[in-house]
Order: sequence, then structure tokens, then C-alpha cells
Amino acid sequence: MSKYTLVPEQHAARFRFAALHSRAFALLWLGGIVSYIGTQIQLIGTTWLVIHFPHAALWLGGLSLCFALPMTLLPPLGGWLADRINRMTLLKWARGIQIALPVLVACLLMSGHLQLWMLSVHTFLVGVATAFSLPANQTLLPSLVPEEEVQSATSLQSAMFASATLVGPALGGVLLQPVGVAGLFLVDALSTLAVFLPLFLLHGISRRENVRRQAPNHHLMDGFRAIFQHRDLVALLVMAMCLCLLQGGSQTLLPLFAQETFHVGADGYGWLRTISGAGAVLSSLLLSAVGTIRRTTVLIVGATLLQASVLLLFANVPVFGLALVLLFLAGISGTLASALVQTQLYLVAPEQFRGSTMALYIVALVGFNAIGGMIGGSVAQASSCSQAVTWIVLVVMAVMLFFLLSHKRRGTRRARPRER
Repeated sequence: MSKYTLVPEQHAARFRFAALHSRAFALLWLGGIVSYIGTQIQLIGTTWLVIHFPHAALWLGGLSLCFALPMTLLPPLGGWLADRINRMTLLKWARGIQIALPVLVACLLMSGHLQLWMLSVHTFLVGVATAFSLPANQTLLPSLVPEEEVQSATSLQSAMFASATLVGPALGGVLLQPVGVAGLFLVDALSTLAVFLPLFLLHGISRRENVRRQAPNHHLMDGFRAIFQHRDLVALLVMAMCLCLLQGGSQTLLPLFAQETFHVGADGYGWLRTISGAGAVLSSLLLSAVGTIRRTTVLIVGATLLQASVLLLFANVPVFGLALVLLFLAGISGTLASALVQTQLYLVAPEQFRGSTMALYIVALVGFNAIGGMIGGSVAQASSCSQAVTWIVLVVMAVMLFFLLSHKRRGTRRARPRER
């Protein structure tokens, strides 16, 4: 893949957490932490509300589907729009909707008129708004920081999501009793203001977005045709899919590992989730602090294979303490690979098709996480959770080895004309 030198060598030594030197990025990053914690808090409220209704398991599955459908189908349209119109304007509209929806649910709860079908509609509309906001938000990042600081920015974004996932559910549990479920929805709305208000302060970014020229004949499918003709982008997206298969398959089955393999109950399950998230946070912060990394392709493939190997060991060890260490290593290696894949997508994708590129990346994140969970659950039902993770790992390893062999073959073909 990396025939190119994607990051100039003169920028190899950079300040630690260099992306935070950009006021625009720092504002949106800090706001993103607050907002995503609020989202996790609201999810606690949603789950707590639904489990008190009949057929709770069915409703929880239905709500997941209501969010997954727009998040799988609509990001390509959101990415196309992000390539066609001012991304700041698109973000303002999407964030405004994301504020209004939880306020509406809170009002329905406090008035006693909320029904579960209304919550399903709310979840679907949140998925629609997110499907349009995420491509615009992801595509905006290279406008916020210099090219040599994109790796730092993507690593900090990974740390933002991982840390919010750790902190948010705990805060939701603490706040549930004093403020109630309606209060948790209001907290979510208030937290979204942290990413909504800064959009009106970043006038320089908004002006740059206004003067950005679009491809005159850029139709919906043009971007995707260009992407699938670009071998490096296809390779990066395949790597992202492999990482999401590993993540979805292993994380979905953690409750079964806690119950059936390690016999540690709910507390042990909490530790499994926490230690994996802690590894992700540490990896993101270290990657952002070290500055520019060269030989990115080797690192991505190596980190993916390391995560797969560690998960293979995790699936086949009966010792809980060792399993925690292995999950910590899996969190580190998986997040390292994911952050580097995202960085390379930003740098390799053509500007006029960057929104479409990041839209496909989002579809991979959502879709292949779900596919990994579905495959893992199906195989675990037929055999065991250990065999389920083992099969997913073997599939990912086979794909990565195929990629390595094809990449090496391409490199050999390029070298032959020079030898002559």
C-alpha cells in the first residue's frame, strides 16, 4: 500500500499531543468528550426504561435495529453531502436535531405520554442524524489541523471515544436515581451543546469550507467509483473491516465468557469491559504523544495480527487474571491499528471524495461490528464462545495474510522495471 511517503519527514519530531495546539480542534475535541459521555449516559436511561416493559429483550433488539439501519444505509448519502455542501452547515443542522430529540423524549416522559414505539422512532431519527453528522465531522478534521498532525488528531479522537465509553455508563448509573430517566435524556441534550456551540465560533474554518471547490459533476456514485478504483483506499477499508470483525465478535461475547468460561458474574464482566477500554485509551494517548510514525502499513498489519493472536489466546485460556492481561493488550493493539487506518484514509483520500471515503469507513465500523457480533453469537450458540472467537480470528488472519502476499507481489512488479 505505502508506495507513497504519506507524511513529510521534516515533521517527524512534533510536540506531544500536537493536534491540541489547534484551537479549533481542541474546542471540538473537548466538546466531543462531553457530548459522547452524555450519549452513554442516555443509553443507560434507555436500557433502564425498556427493561421494565413486557418483552424487554425483543424491544432492546428492535431499538438496536432502529439505530443500525440508518447508520448502515445512510452514511454514503451523508458523505456525498459532505463533499457537496458546507460541512459546518451540515453539522449545525445535524447537531441541532440531536439536541431537540432527547428534549422531546424527556418532555414525553415527564408528561407520562411516552410509548415504546415513540422511543423506537426517536432512536431511528438519532441514527439518521448521526449518519449525516459523522461523515461531515470526520471529513472536517483535516481542515482543523495541519497534515502532519492528523495522526495526533485521530489518536486523540480514539481516546475520546474510549474514555467516554468508560466514564459515561458509570455516570449514568450514578445519576439515574436522583434525576430519573427523563433527567438522563436532558443531560444528553445539554452535553450535545458542547459540540454544537463551538461550530458558531470557528469562523475561519467556516470561511475555508465556503471557498472549497467541489467537483462539478460529482454525483452520488462518482465518489464510490473513484474509491474502489484506488487500491490503497480499498486496502485500508478492508483492514478496517477486519478490525471491526474482531471487535464486534469479541466484545459481543464478553458476557458469555464471564459467565461460562471464567464464572465471574456481572462484576467480572464489568472488569473485562473496563480493562479492554483502558487499553484502548492508553494506546490512543501514546500514539498521539509520540508524534509522526513512519512505516504505517507494517504497523497496521502487525497490530491487527497482534490483536488477532492475543484474542485467540484469550478465547482459549481458562484463567481470569491472564484473560484480563490479554484483553488489555488487545485493546492497545486494536486501537493502534484503527487509529492508523483512519489517519491514512484522511491522507490518501482525494479532497473532493473525502466525505464518501469516510462514509464507507463509518459503514465498515457499524456494519462489520454488527456482522462480527452476529457471527460470534451464531457460532457460540452452535458450539461455544471460545470456538466463535477462534473462527473469527482465523478468518481475519487469513485475510491479512492474503493482503500481505498481494502487497508484496505488487512491490515486486514495481521493482522489476527498475532492475532492467
